[in-house]
Amino acid sequence: MFKPLDYKNLQLGDVLYEFFYGSYVKSEVVEPSIVDGGRVTWKSKNVLTGEIIDYMVSLDCLHYSPKLYTYMAYCGCKQV
Repeated sequence: MFKPLDYKNLQLGDVLYEFFYGSYVKSEVVEPSIVDGGRVTWKSKNVLTGEIIDYMVSLDCLHYSPKLYTYMAYCGCKQV
């Protein structure tokens, strides 16, 4: 069984998969997570395009967070 993503302990080099509308972004953490009150922020790099992604997650509203996984959760999606 897979564990939920631990936003507070993301480290350099961790690989994340974000899924949305039949597509996904594979990214690598380039700035570890920082906890500031009820928010967690970090930066990742899209491994396909090299674009830097700034993430922010509110620990009180995780249901509004991006759909992030440490594994390929869905098959048949297009990498963007």
